[in-house]
Parts: sequence; structure tokens; C-alpha cells
Amino acid sequence: MASIHRLIFRVDFDHNYTLADQPGTIIQTILDASDDYWEVVGPTNTVFQINAASGVTGDATNPRARANFSVDTFAIAGNWEIPNGIAFEDVLEDEFLSVCSHALDEIINKFGIRNFNRVGLRLFITGGETKDFDSHREAVAKRFADIAVPQDLLTGIDLSDFAQILVGKLEHDIKFRLTSGPGNAPDVQQFLQREISAKEIDRPPHEFTADIDIFQENINFRGTSLLRWIKAKQPYLIKLLEIAKYSARSEH
Repeated sequence: MASIHRLIFRVDFDHNYTLADQPGTIIQTILDASDDYWEVVGPTNTVFQINAASGVTGDATNPRARANFSVDTFAIAGNWEIPNGIAFEDVLEDEFLSVCSHALDEIINKFGIRNFNRVGLRLFITGGETKDFDSHREAVAKRFADIAVPQDLLTGIDLSDFAQILVGKLEHDIKFRLTSGPGNAPDVQQFLQREISAKEIDRPPHEFTADIDIFQENINFRGTSLLRWIKAKQPYLIKLLEIAKYSARSEH
């Protein structure tokens, strides 16, 4: 079982679009399309930000209380943080993505946007269970020791952790960056922007951790939507997740 603790999507549009000078209009379009889902908390110097409204989240303990939508000069992004995680299989069906997708559709239609420089999705994930973090990490590091360090240099080196970074391309010019390895106690806190205490995370030690960034460049959104674009990436995300699981196996 894998759990997503943070989800980020971002769409970057061409610098020539007139909407680059209208962040306030973009925010109002999002608000009008989202039935009081958001409330404005910005702007800052460069970013207009709206957070999930209190009527949507109920209280600060609701996972959606950590959702926000931001607009800067040339990009629109959504961020959702879930300290205790949401099942990998459930996240694509959550209201957050459908609300964001509908709002982006309205922006595309209002400003006549069809092409984006980049559309990306990033997921911070933990999964599996292990007896304890330390011994598991050491076992994984031992498994990969002969790959990470030449045999003639292993003397005097005691590896206690291991991580891998893979960068590549999938079908349809889909690019990815995968960072993965055995789990560690601070993983979830490090995933999140907002500070949380260890007491807020009620989970057994996880076997692996993964940071998956999957994206396409110079993409035409005619006839599709953000939600459909993300759902179409699910088979590739599952494949990358399996690679992440393999990187955290303690046995050969």
C-alpha cells in the first residue's frame, strides 16, 4: 500500500499570453468556477494564493485544509499536503483535483489558451511497512553496496543508507525524475511545506519513500483537461512506483 503525502501540479504558459498581466482576473475566474471552495489569502510580492475555504475543510485537522492554488507571473499551480497520507488509488478521485481541473478549464476558455510550455505532476509518497527504519535502511544499503562502492574501496566503509535518482523519458515524450529509497522517520515532515510534529503522523515505519516528478513540455490542451491529463499518467506512475519499491528491498 502506498500513500501520497503531498501532491503538486503546475502548468506553465507562454510568456506572451495577456493573462500574465492579470493574476487578479485569474484568481477571480478560479473563485467563480469553484463554488466557494477557495478563499483568497494573498497576494505576496509575486504570487496570488488561495486556500481551501473553512466551509470546505471544516477545521484545520481536515486534510483539505492544507490545499492551495497559486498564480504567479507565468504559471498556475496547486498544492495539497496530507500528513497522514491518502491512498495512491484514491487521490485521483478526490474533489481537490476535479475542482482545480474545472477552474483551469475556465481559465483556458476565458483567455483562449491552447498550448502550455510545461504541464507537470509531482507526488511525494511513502509505502510498505517495516519493523524499524534504521535496520531496514542498513539492510538496503548493504544490498546496494557493491553497486555504490567498488569492492576494493569497501574496506573501512559502513554504508547505512541508500537512495537512487532516475531521470528519463517514457512514451509520448513524457519525462520523469524519480528519487527513491528506504524509508526514514523524518520523511513526511520533509515532504511538507508547513511544519508538523511527529505526533501528527500516526503511521507505522514505512518501507520506502518516493518523489515522482512526471511532466510533458510544449503540450496542447485542446480536447483534454488537467484531470484527464493526470489520470492518463496513472499507468506510468504505477510503473515508477514499482521501481521505487524495488529500490527499498532489503533482500536480493
